[in-house]
Amino acid sequence: VGGCALYDVSRPERLVEEPVVEESALRIGLVTSVGGRGDKSFNDAALRGLELWAAGGDLATVPEFLKGEIKSLGVEPRVIESRVVEDFYPNLRTLAEEGLDLIVAVGFLQSEAVYKVAKEFPDVKFMIIDGLPTNPEGEVEMLPNTQAYLFRENEGSFLVGALAGLMTETNKVGFVGGMDIFIIHRFEAGYKAGVMTTNPEAAGPEGRGVLVDYTGDFRDPLKGAASAKAIFGKEADIIFAAAGASGIGVIDTARDMGEGYFAIGVDSDQDWMAPGRVLTSMLKMVDLAVYRSIESVLNETYKAEIIVLGVKEGGVDISPLTYTKDMIMAKDPQILDHIANLKQLIIEGTLVVPDETKIDPTGDRPVIFTPPATELWKK
Repeated sequence: VGGCALYDVSRPERLVEEPVVEESALRIGLVTSVGGRGDKSFNDAALRGLELWAAGGDLATVPEFLKGEIKSLGVEPRVIESRVVEDFYPNLRTLAEEGLDLIVAVGFLQSEAVYKVAKEFPDVKFMIIDGLPTNPEGEVEMLPNTQAYLFRENEGSFLVGALAGLMTETNKVGFVGGMDIFIIHRFEAGYKAGVMTTNPEAAGPEGRGVLVDYTGDFRDPLKGAASAKAIFGKEADIIFAAAGASGIGVIDTARDMGEGYFAIGVDSDQDWMAPGRVLTSMLKMVDLAVYRSIESVLNETYKAEIIVLGVKEGGVDISPLTYTKDMIMAKDPQILDHIANLKQLIIEGTLVVPDETKIDPTGDRPVIFTPPATELWKK
């Protein structure tokens, strides 16, 4: 198989040659979540792990800290895109009927479909990202041929929130979510807790000062742009977007508004999308999870298990700050030391980041959290 071109999901403007694979190569399927290919975030991260890393499409996209660990596994990728939730079951079943060596389901919305298809095809291995196989009674039920990777998004979001709190000039920051669901609330809770830690004035009591809006989906950059314009219009100068492809609109808006306005990217390193206007990105190593699961099948170590990746496990982090590091250092050379200290507190377990927002009759989304003592991180 070969001779076709794949989009480099880290840099969609670039084409890379599809690798030639051997007939004996593992055949790996992937069903995207509803955002699909080209969201430059969650789905593209999963595709990067399969097409560019495991299949060897473009190993130049492997970050420096993983260069020694990631190599082409010579697999043959098979991808089906989903546009609506109703696509998940037939898409997964189509791949299962082909007898692939592993099928990756991207996103918690596929939890029920994964259970159903895995039950029908007990000899086919499945891996789901951000979800757990869920039976018709609504109960989590891990089958022998299912594996799940979960992330502590709240921890990575805490770090970018802490940076936002240290970098804001207006003392107002914002958050734009996609669907108003529990998994995105984890991003919001962690982000607010980070701002609460480094800039209580900007955060307000229980994080109520952080300006929040939800687009209602993960696919509409125009909705993301509208949310960003509304929040920037209230004097915020930094917005964290956890909204899939809708977040592209937040980044575009920060770029268009120019100096003094910043977006924070999510899932993938999105700093390149508006150099200097994306302060940082909250990296969620979905690509690494996909690669590790494929590797486990290749090494015959695959097993039914739930794997949780946080800061300590290298599953979430901030981006390398390729375009903003000098600017951050110019503001205060100690800022990145402060972030590194907070990261270490999380790794040690001294700092436990909240993972949920509370329901408030006022419409606010308070976060119950006691920030670590300043002397623990500002030293």
